[in-house]
Amino acid sequence: MSADAWVRIKLDAIAFMSSDYAVVIDYKSGKRYGNEIKHGEQCQLYQLGSFIRYPKIQKITTELYYLDLDELVSQTYTRAQGLRFLSNFENRLETLTTTEDFPPNPNRFGCKWCAYGPAGTAHCSVGIQ
Repeated sequence: MSADAWVRIKLDAIAFMSSDYAVVIDYKSGKRYGNEIKHGEQCQLYQLGSFIRYPKIQKITTELYYLDLDELVSQTYTRAQGLRFLSNFENRLETLTTTEDFPPNPNRFGCKWCAYGPAGTAHCSVGIQ
């Protein structure tokens, strides 16, 4: 419970295959396709957090188990590869935690459920892009 933690991660499972190799497992239900980027970034964060938490680990494989589809997606990272994601996540999290201004950003995806009408109906002061 560190006061200076920048993220808290709860893995579904981690298996230590040897003293320097681990497999991080995340169980998924629902659809895979259309979520590839989101799930890929989740794996990047999980492997990064695991490398930081376990400094002796030199290689991590992330595995996504799509339970409803009976599919497995895996990606292996060396410590050097995995730690390259640190600055990107630090920048994103700093922006997320220090931003004070949230201008509207209407778009076809974000506004598709809007009660005032999606797809350029000009219900916002900013036009649909």
